[in-house]
Amino acid sequence: MIDSKNLYEWAFDKLEMKTIIDRNELAKEIGLEFAWNRDSIQLSPKDNYSTILPADVKLSSIDRKYDVPKSVKAPVKAGDKVGTVTLSYAGQELGTVDLVISETVERSELLIAINAVKNIVTSLWFMIIVGVIVAAFIGYIVLAAVYNRKRRNRRPVKKYRKF
Repeated sequence: MIDSKNLYEWAFDKLEMKTIIDRNELAKEIGLEFAWNRDSIQLSPKDNYSTILPADVKLSSIDRKYDVPKSVKAPVKAGDKVGTVTLSYAGQELGTVDLVISETVERSELLIAINAVKNIVTSLWFMIIVGVIVAAFIGYIVLAAVYNRKRRNRRPVKKYRKF
């Protein structure tokens, strides 16, 4: 009985419940594509995460390993899951929390169209077609120059008059 009492006293003195991650905090910022005047978006935890840790542990000593993409494509809605954060302390995994989009952002149709044109212009087939057209045009100019040179070099036919 005394041992359990000592154990409880030790636990209450040395351990405490700590909130490691709060859903109202912004956890990570990632790139955002196809949104007007926006190139990044904030991610926040879906839920709070609390655990029992030694009282002297600082929250800055908790390791956070993010598993998120470099960017997402608009449109995005607040609350959409994008990735996770794994929390660990002293080499021990504490838990994993989902990361969600913090605000809704609509996509820009103009940026979608510009991207489509860019993809077409930089495609291999487009480059080949443009190369063939340029080669045909240069061939036409060379042939026209040769034809005109031959035409200029012809001597005019003299006409004789009959008396």
